Amino acid sequence: MFDRLLKFVSVRPGPESQMHELGPKGVRLPAWSTFAPAVKSAVMRAAPAIVAKGKWPFFAYAGFLATLALTQKRFVFNPSNADCPMVPATDTHEILELKLPVQGGSTLKGWLLRPEKPNLVNPAIIYYGGRSEEVSWLKGAARWFPAHVILALNYRGYGESDGDPTEKAFFMDGLDQFDWMTRQAGVDPKAVTLIGRSLGTGVASYVAAHRPAEKVVLITPYDSILAVARRRFWFTPLSLILRHKFDSIAYAKRAAQPCLAVLAEHDDVVPATHTHKLLEAWRGDTKVVSILGSDHYDIPYLPTTLAVVAEWLGYAAAITKLPVTYSAMPNQVPTS
Repeated sequence: MFDRLLKFVSVRPGPESQMHELGPKGVRLPAWSTFAPAVKSAVMRAAPAIVAKGKWPFFAYAGFLATLALTQKRFVFNPSNADCPMVPATDTHEILELKLPVQGGSTLKGWLLRPEKPNLVNPAIIYYGGRSEEVSWLKGAARWFPAHVILALNYRGYGESDGDPTEKAFFMDGLDQFDWMTRQAGVDPKAVTLIGRSLGTGVASYVAAHRPAEKVVLITPYDSILAVARRRFWFTPLSLILRHKFDSIAYAKRAAQPCLAVLAEHDDVVPATHTHKLLEAWRGDTKVVSILGSDHYDIPYLPTTLAVVAEWLGYAAAITKLPVTYSAMPNQVPTS
């Protein structure tokens, strides 16, 4: 998700630094590469005087903060159009390509998966992916949820979706997806489950606080990106610098839905303490499951993870087909 942000000190500008970004009101800002030579020249000219006066630590710190502020977006969002690891193909759903217009003129592209054997009305799933995730892999994972209509759209700038990824855009698009899904024929508007993974758990938490979803599944969730980033950048005024805070804990206080949180056994991106802080604030009932042998990056694609989610959504036979490779965390109230 945002692991590169936490390793920012060791990152050097790459090809992405040649790109322009959109500033306020859509004004196109010059890329860092266009003014970096001038900045470097000015620093080199001033360096002797700075060192002589003993002020170099202050200027070095100020320069680090400026660099962090200017390049932060590249470390929060990492748009991808590469396919994620595939789960075996499904024959349980009809797969429809979908283009969904959203606010600001952008279009989200992805897939709507309808059960091959639909009921008059069916429960639904809306999936919000991770920081670097392209969501086409869900076309295979759908077999775990044969009775659900599933909506899997890539974020703005991800996959074939256009637009610029921002926290505000993700939240507004999340609401638009929910509203669109509940209007579809054959979908039970009172039986919509939100599933978020990593960065997407912030989107799912926001939507849960503002829309009447039935259930919520959060895979490796955090209390806020700001809180996680502070573990590394404790020496900076990060709350003033970071524009995309994804403050999930604030939305958790308004989310009354039952929530299943799925944790990786080995997660060096979002430590479990951040998940537990989020769940302590969650207004609805919660259940926590840890997937043994998993890490932050592979957890959504594992059959065990999919089986745990499927069982929680009412597919009783899902777990019985797998070896026991998960464990319920202590002091949690199971929710079904």
